[in-house]
Amino acid sequence: MRLRGLAKNGVKSYEINEADIGIGNSKITIVRNCGDMQIAYKLWVELSTRKIGLSIDLDNDVIAEVYDSWYEFFKMTRELVDCTHMTGQVRLGEPGGVGML
Repeated sequence: MRLRGLAKNGVKSYEINEADIGIGNSKITIVRNCGDMQIAYKLWVELSTRKIGLSIDLDNDVIAEVYDSWYEFFKMTRELVDCTHMTGQVRLGEPGGVGML
């Protein structure tokens, strides 16, 4: 595990860039991926600027617009995630555990 100490307002925090996890005789190294952070930021921006990120006002919202917002958000999310298939990075959280993308 690689840690880099950071000081903010006199409080020390740590940034983890890499971690080794061992299970039985196996070992996996998890490395921070800046591409994942970029995708997460893009998703956050989309959530922050679409109806999908707001509470539904049943009296004033047009439900078709709300559904369209959800549809477009998930379409864009699929496209962003599909782009990561080219990286060859090992990722956690894939169906079936660890998978190659």
